[in-house]
Amino acid sequence: MKKKRSRKLCKMCNGEGHKPETEECPAYVSEQDVICFKGKDCVFSNMYPCKLNFDELEFNCSESAYQWRKAMDINEPEIAQRILLAENGFEAKAIARELSAEDVDEWKEAHSVKVMERVVDAKFQQVAEFREELLGSGSFILVEATPNKFWSAGLLENKARKCKPSYYPGENMLGKILMGLRDKHNCNNNSSVKHSSFITRTNKDYYTISYVGLVNQSFVTPICR
Repeated sequence: MKKKRSRKLCKMCNGEGHKPETEECPAYVSEQDVICFKGKDCVFSNMYPCKLNFDELEFNCSESAYQWRKAMDINEPEIAQRILLAENGFEAKAIARELSAEDVDEWKEAHSVKVMERVVDAKFQQVAEFREELLGSGSFILVEATPNKFWSAGLLENKARKCKPSYYPGENMLGKILMGLRDKHNCNNNSSVKHSSFITRTNKDYYTISYVGLVNQSFVTPICR
């Protein structure tokens, strides 16, 4: 007796009976107002190099500030000092992996979001290009497009752009913090104007961002890398 073949699940919605990225998939959307970001060349990313003063110390990016605060809170000053001296956010993140996994889990539960909000707010106050681009993003959904299931959408850019946010496998917490900061500063009065001014800046070399679905038009540039 032949075994029945198991039905393949859609990689986007985990449903059966249809292919992903088709109109039959409840998670699929052909266009949406979304900005996907990742990597050191994108100003929205924590890896973006910038001079940042946080808790009376100077850091080279927001990722380093976040990892340093985590190490200090866990009472690992030696690791914190190495993070402070790291050349970039990637190195700082790698050093932070030496922290006890149990301690990190407890810290994340109680403090991670609040610390990230403080770090991002400091970046907003001090880094002009970040502040300008965030305020210029209008009502676009901001999505960190990496596989991380907490800070990011859990999807890369090509999938995140075509998936409704409610179906993201990740929480996109960094994107939510950025959008909350944007809303706090009340810069969404005229979204079409904000979007237009933002899009004219895509020819700058230091970052690239995806734009989709603006005023029934599509403006797309490569994902930040």
